[in-house]
Amino acid sequence: MQRYYRPSGNFSPGAIIVVPAVVAAISLLLAVPYGYLSWYNPVKFLGVALTVIFAVAVCLAGGFLSFKLAPVRNPPLAALLGVIGVIPGLLLHALIWMDLFRNRTGEIGSLGPENLRLIWQNSHLVPADLLDYFLNYKLASRFLLDIINYGVWDIFGLPLKGLPYEMIWILEFLLVIVAVAWHFYKKACWPFCEDQGIFLEKISFPQFLRTPPDMDRLLDSFAQGEYGYVMIADIEPDPKYNHLKIELYYLEERHDAYLTVWLVKKSIKKTETTKVVDAIGIPEIQAEQLIKK
Repeated sequence: MQRYYRPSGNFSPGAIIVVPAVVAAISLLLAVPYGYLSWYNPVKFLGVALTVIFAVAVCLAGGFLSFKLAPVRNPPLAALLGVIGVIPGLLLHALIWMDLFRNRTGEIGSLGPENLRLIWQNSHLVPADLLDYFLNYKLASRFLLDIINYGVWDIFGLPLKGLPYEMIWILEFLLVIVAVAWHFYKKACWPFCEDQGIFLEKISFPQFLRTPPDMDRLLDSFAQGEYGYVMIADIEPDPKYNHLKIELYYLEERHDAYLTVWLVKKSIKKTETTKVVDAIGIPEIQAEQLIKK
C-alpha cells in the first residue's frame, strides 16, 4: 500500500457519458423550481440564496448518484464532467426565467397558493418554445440582454439594470460552476479501493485529541510521516482548547486504511483549522485501535 493516497486517475469509458447525463438530469429537474422561485420569490435578496441551494443540491445529489454508477478517480476529468452536466440546468433556469418575464404572470413577490394555478395557466414554456430558444440561441441571448438592460428589480428604490445586473447573472453562473467543479474534484480525490471498485468508508471521530505542549515538535513529526502520537494521545474533553481531530478512511474487507489529521488552534479572536496529515496509509491494526479508542 502506498504511503499517501493519491487518486489513480482511472475511470471507466462509460463515465464520460454517465456522469454528465446523471448530473444533467438532476440539474434539469431542480432548474424548474429554481427558475420559478427566482422570479416569484417574496424577498428580493433571496436570489443568491436560491443559487447556493441549487448548487449544493446538484453537488450532493449529482455527485452521490453519478459516482455510485461510475466512480471517477481522475479529479480534473471529474470536475469537467460535473460542469458539463450542470450547464443544461442553468440554461433551463434562464429559459424559464425569460419565459416568465415575457408573460408577466404576476407581480414579483406574489408567489402564493392563490396564484399557482394562474402561474401554471399563463406560462408558455412548452417544448416548442424550448426548441425554438435552443435553435435560436443568439436570439435568446439578445433577449436576455434586453431584459438585463430593461431591468426587473430595484434595490432601495434604485432600478437594477445594465452592467450591475449583468454582473449578478455572471456571478451566479460562476458560483454554480465553481461549486460543482470543486465538489466533483474533491469527490474524485476520495480514497478508493481499485480491487473492490468502491470508495472507502469515512469515519469522522466525535472525540478530539489533546495536543502536547511542544506543538512544533509534533508538527515536525507529522511532516516527516511520523503519526504515532495520534495512537497514544489522550482525549481532549473541552473543545475550547487546542486539539486534533481525525478522520479515518477504512475498508475492512481489503485492510486499507488512510488517516487525515486536522490541527484546531483556538484563540480569543478566532479559530484556525489546518490539515497536517493528508490521507496517509496506516496499518490495519492501528485503524482498529483508533476505532476502538
